[in-house]
Amino acid sequence: MTEKRNILVLFWGKKGGGAHYSLKIAEEFSKREDLNLFLSLSSYCTISNLFQNLNAETCLVNTYKSSFGFLNMMFFRRYTIRKKLQDFISTNQIDIVIIGMDFFWGDLIFKASCRAAADTIYVVHEPKPHPNEPIIMSFFKKWKIKKSVNRAGKVVVLTHHVKNYLIEKFRISKNKISVIPHGIFSYFSADEPKSIQPDKINDVVSILYFGRIDYYKGLDILLKAYRILERCVSNIRLEIWGNGDLSMYQDDLNNLSNARVENRWIDESEISDIFQNCDICVLPYRDASQSGIAGIAQQAGIPIVACPSKGLKEQLKEAGAIFSDDFSPESLASKIEELINDPVGFNHLSMKSLEYASKLSWKNIANQFITVADTIKKENSEHL
Repeated sequence: MTEKRNILVLFWGKKGGGAHYSLKIAEEFSKREDLNLFLSLSSYCTISNLFQNLNAETCLVNTYKSSFGFLNMMFFRRYTIRKKLQDFISTNQIDIVIIGMDFFWGDLIFKASCRAAADTIYVVHEPKPHPNEPIIMSFFKKWKIKKSVNRAGKVVVLTHHVKNYLIEKFRISKNKISVIPHGIFSYFSADEPKSIQPDKINDVVSILYFGRIDYYKGLDILLKAYRILERCVSNIRLEIWGNGDLSMYQDDLNNLSNARVENRWIDESEISDIFQNCDICVLPYRDASQSGIAGIAQQAGIPIVACPSKGLKEQLKEAGAIFSDDFSPESLASKIEELINDPVGFNHLSMKSLEYASKLSWKNIANQFITVADTIKKENSEHL
């Protein structure tokens, strides 16, 4: 009988897409007969109850809730936390540590793993600073990721676009990096493709922006595009759901009609209804390696109109999506208008959305992580 492998899924963030990404992979590992699942989580993780439902032995770490807490952990509690993780890995004879999202704590995690003789797989979601990100934060992020990708046993990225970036900027061997696409977060699964009838006076086409509001995500591009659409398309509605600072967009928002703005953290229980009730999802991102929002929209059968950032174009090349010619509001408005006025094309994209979503099951994603772990095991045995 083959001995079971012990795998630790580590997520020290608080909330957001990284938490759910790590959870979905852990859920699939928990179903396998050939694995023993272990977890390491921040005690402040907002979905820790969902992780705990997996009944896996867990190493909880008090990370931080404030700037003071961050500095305290960074400079005064590092040894204590590293030793706690190291002892947990050693005691449970962990074979592989999977770091579900890049953090500031790479040095600490890799040192603990190395001293406990565990291999590591490091998932890099966003390796480069976003436009308008503070210079100090951008430098710190780049420095930390560069150190982490060099220390990890293997690196997993979500697109070839990110893989090429790491090879070019950080001089990482291509053999060290595996591309595993982002799975689909399941909130609302459409049973059949969507359709629109723009000529019917009572049919309002709902255009959705969903997710955190950051400059690089291009809400300003969408708002200006929507003002253009209002002049040439009737019966449209803009839905904005997401947390973030709206002060820089206030002038554009004040001039909009038929728009709903929910500027807050969106509870998971609301997501299904939001996507079920919208028709077009717009991703006006100036820069992105990939988007988890895209997967939610595709599973809901919602066509996507996006700006042509390289990561999104790769991620959605087989999806129900179309891209603007450039990053201008005029080009984005033109593509949205084109889609609204083409019911046949809209229905076709909705069908492609559902087909795309069916290929990205979390079981398949988790299996690909096991393949990477097998590669590490094989390489280790060859070096003995």
